[in-house]
Amino acid sequence: MIWPSLTRPWRACLEEAWAAYCAGSVPIGAAITDSAGRVVARGRNCMFEPSAEGYGLAGNRMAHAEMNALLALGGHEIDPRPCALYTTMEPCPMCIGAARMYMVGQVCYAARDPVAGSALFATATPFMERWPVEISGPQDGALESVLLAIQAEFLLRLGTRWAGLTEQADPAFIPGIRLGRRLFTSGELVRLRTEGVPVQEVVDWLAQKL
Repeated sequence: MIWPSLTRPWRACLEEAWAAYCAGSVPIGAAITDSAGRVVARGRNCMFEPSAEGYGLAGNRMAHAEMNALLALGGHEIDPRPCALYTTMEPCPMCIGAARMYMVGQVCYAARDPVAGSALFATATPFMERWPVEISGPQDGALESVLLAIQAEFLLRLGTRWAGLTEQADPAFIPGIRLGRRLFTSGELVRLRTEGVPVQEVVDWLAQKL
């Protein structure tokens, strides 16, 4: 089981990611903690929704989970420098850049994204290095595989070639991608969404399927 071992920030991220999946957007979620480790902002991907109540961006290519979390943080009187941005998937160039521009001190991601992931962009230019952002990658292989499975199933339903590309990129991605393909064929993940199964049960059910 994965869920009982997750800290509050990661649970918030997964709640947002599952909410995004259930709403028909890319299943990625994010959360921001303050210097005391409290969750002070959350966001999810809203790309494929014309509007999404409670989120600053929706219905366009900028409506990423990290962007919505950063916008939510903007409504608080909090110094962003000791804050940490948590996200289920490795951020893209836009989101790494936004974290840098917002001067967030740390970015933590649970699963690598072999297509759009751009964690290395944090040190790619002298400007980015002027305010260093501490980057922390995946710490739990089972959780990474679960997230890759959800991502692959969703993107296969969109008709993309993402799953095939990732399986060729790194052997570590294969268990998650293969599970995503099985879920796409069986329709089981869509069934869980339709039945309103809570995210903690979804995560642990997927972990048993690996």
